[in-house]
Amino acid sequence: MDFPFDLSTVFPASCLPEGEVVVRLGEDLLPASARGGAAFEHRFAAAAAAQRAAEVVDAMGAASASAQGLRAPITTAARARCHPEHAVYLMLDRESNAGLGSVVGMLKVKEGRGTRGDVRTGCL
Repeated sequence: MDFPFDLSTVFPASCLPEGEVVVRLGEDLLPASARGGAAFEHRFAAAAAAQRAAEVVDAMGAASASAQGLRAPITTAARARCHPEHAVYLMLDRESNAGLGSVVGMLKVKEGRGTRGDVRTGCL
């Protein structure tokens, strides 16, 4: 899915190991490796990135619901924020959409007791 903004400002490459295309979002909707906004210049940039990430999660959730014939999305930014035991993973294609990047896929998993709590990105 394409978005009208540069995904690298929302999901900086510095938040991922080199060559990695899957980003894990925390309950604050920032990349999990950027806790506290360390990957962003200042807290306003982190807040803007979280807002854009919410747009991405909501759009992907709506597209998923539509594809499945559901009445409403199951995965939303609001639900991701309210359920810290859930993690959202996004697969990115940083080169597409005229260099703005695209989101290729989304996966939501429940972590915690009774679950493995890890996702091997090579399997996504």
